[in-house]
Amino acid sequence: MSYSVLSWNILGPATRDVEDYGFIRDDYGRLGKHLEIIQQYQADILCFQEVDLTTLHFFNNFLLAQYTQLAYHEKGAHGGVVVYIKKSKFTIVNTISSVLKTNEKFAPGAFCGGIIKNVADGSDLFIASVHLSKSSHPQVVSRALTQISDLCIRLKSNLPSQIIFAGDFNTMYEDMKEIVVPAMSQILSNILLMFEHESCTANSVKGELKSIDHVIYSNLQINLTQSCVVSKKYKHIDTVDRVQNIEKNNQNLIYKELPSDHAPILVVFE
Repeated sequence: MSYSVLSWNILGPATRDVEDYGFIRDDYGRLGKHLEIIQQYQADILCFQEVDLTTLHFFNNFLLAQYTQLAYHEKGAHGGVVVYIKKSKFTIVNTISSVLKTNEKFAPGAFCGGIIKNVADGSDLFIASVHLSKSSHPQVVSRALTQISDLCIRLKSNLPSQIIFAGDFNTMYEDMKEIVVPAMSQILSNILLMFEHESCTANSVKGELKSIDHVIYSNLQINLTQSCVVSKKYKHIDTVDRVQNIEKNNQNLIYKELPSDHAPILVVFE
């Protein structure tokens, strides 16, 4: 049985990162657009980052009819990470969540998730929503490695063969592919692959849409014809602000566009 994973840093309205977009601070009206996109794709697993508590309650009101909240972990001013699983396709085996340490004086990352069972064939799958901390753009790779190594070492002895890590690694595509994913594979003694969407993760001189959300997996097969960077259909908040010269007090215009500074990533597994 195939199933899909949607990963998205939603830029929660009460999280610290909205300070870069002052005109959307505490703008919970954007959540309606988030839900519209989420419901359009009907993914079986949802992994979100930068979810503040008000957003979590809002999402629960709309999502819990179809989904079970697998896990949530708060990570301070940058909001929390959360995973939802579709009730018709999965049951919970166990859950896990924690902060991820750094060697320097920066806010820690966080992850949450657990092992879930596919009701169709009885197979187990580990799924985690990940949000690594950052201090600059692009991310210093050593900081990502410290946090992701912490995650993999904790999980190493307790994982099934099928694994998915989805989220905001705050690390550009090239560094993820060449450094981070190989390091994860070595620690876990498992071959990990990454959904490749480099056209949307490179720094663009034209200010085009970019995303630093990634989906990493093992012992699964991707359906490349159905997997996509959803946001190719939308404009980035930065681009909308720059190109259309949106007034800072005119919040309604951004509801027609992508309601975050990240792109939602949809990956379909067969």
